[in-house]
Amino acid sequence: MISEHGTRAGVIAEFVSIFVNTGLFALKLAAGIITGSLAIAADAWHTLSDSVSSAAVLIALKFSSKKSDKEHPFGHGRWIQIAALLVAVF
Repeated sequence: MISEHGTRAGVIAEFVSIFVNTGLFALKLAAGIITGSLAIAADAWHTLSDSVSSAAVLIALKFSSKKSDKEHPFGHGRWIQIAALLVAVF
């Protein structure tokens, strides 16, 4: 089970990742447009996909931090594995 501190650190890391990757996307896309480089523009979209992956992990962290309940006596930790699968597929 993930501790409260571990969840908080994960959430902060994911927000930083989303923020930085979105900024890099904007810079790379601008550079690709200015230089006319399709490679740089394509890399910009790849960087944006990293932001989407981080958002999936952020959502999984939110759901996995829920306490155990009657339907889920061992908690909601499987959300982490689901997010890992989505990131791998994406």
